[in-house]
Amino acid sequence: MSDIVFQRIDVLTDGGSQEGRLALAEGQLVAVFVHVTPEETANGGGWFREAGFGPCSDLVAQVPPVFDSLEGAAAWIDERIQAGPLPG
Repeated sequence: MSDIVFQRIDVLTDGGSQEGRLALAEGQLVAVFVHVTPEETANGGGWFREAGFGPCSDLVAQVPPVFDSLEGAAAWIDERIQAGPLPG
């Protein structure tokens, strides 16, 4: 598994300031996650991938995923990294 670290940061979204996390893999920014409530999503809330870079970009995930936990987000990031570079 890649070395994935989450750093807390407030993110200004359409709904105002929300709790967020910068996701770093091997020290590189790969995604920004925002905590969402059950009222904001159809799946009961969790962590929404607000932005993704490299293996976590919109080229890979057309529909931004929502994860129940940061551990689930870390597993998804690791899967994307293990899948290798984007075609192109």
